[in-house]
Amino acid sequence: MTLAGLLTFIIEQAKNALIIIGIGLALKDGAKGKMSKIAFTLIGVGAVWYLLGNYQVVFDGIGGIIGKIFGA
Repeated sequence: MTLAGLLTFIIEQAKNALIIIGIGLALKDGAKGKMSKIAFTLIGVGAVWYLLGNYQVVFDGIGGIIGKIFGA
């Protein structure tokens, strides 16, 4: 297994864990009737999912913003 293959495997497993955690939190909050917490959980899971899938795009964007702030 190459390093790129290992990275792909880790990202896939992190996404699977994220789905399980997100469903668990949504069910827990749903049982209590807290719809706003369910919405924020889904938004948070979606944001982390996007970060895991497109980490290079996200970090390039952050680097661009920091470059503009510090004039680099």
